[in-house]
Amino acid sequence: MNRSFAEFERSQNYYREITGAEIPKEYRLTHATALLLWYCGIPRKGAFFAEIGCGIGFSICWMSKTYRIQGIGIEKQSQLKESFERLAQKFEVAGQVSFLATSAEEVSGACPGNSCDFVFSNPPHFETNRGKTYGELIRQTNRASAGQIYDSFCRAMAHLLKPRRYYYLVLSPQHLPEWMESLSRHRLTAKNLCVVHGRKGKPAELVLVKGLKEGNPGFLSIDAPVILKEE
Repeated sequence: MNRSFAEFERSQNYYREITGAEIPKEYRLTHATALLLWYCGIPRKGAFFAEIGCGIGFSICWMSKTYRIQGIGIEKQSQLKESFERLAQKFEVAGQVSFLATSAEEVSGACPGNSCDFVFSNPPHFETNRGKTYGELIRQTNRASAGQIYDSFCRAMAHLLKPRRYYYLVLSPQHLPEWMESLSRHRLTAKNLCVVHGRKGKPAELVLVKGLKEGNPGFLSIDAPVILKEE
């Protein structure tokens, strides 16, 4: 990235394009959303991309509008298609993005392989019945998995990506070992990690991962940490 996260965030007005779009509170924008968009950097001209677990589509619409590229949002909650299409209209990218109602487990049967120049995802950060839970059903569906999803998400990314193309993830540090094992199993070599802290001196809240399909192992780079709230 040419800019720090703080510089990136100051330059953006995420809500400008969605005023009046009636986004439910369950799909409110979070630091994880902004961090992932920053970490993806500037894609190559004409790139085609996918987001796995796109929700109502804010990230994919922002990416498509900002860089004038085409993409597909993959989301298992089919009832979100109407909200996705309404948001795409609001962003004026209805002809550039599409919604595919399918789960990560079913991606290989629903999408052509080796079709994406990059893939990104903000997958569920917790497992149901393990650790933190959510009281609201919709929020729990969004942010908690019904089981270990590492393998299904990694398999989907490996299917979608062209060889030697990049993926980007924002993950919970608690499950980073499981993710790294699954990424390696599917030949999705992690190349960069960036640890995100809420405040200086506090434990990490998130980890950003950049990796390469069929990349050579080794040469992992640990980027400078991101502190969300500077003292």
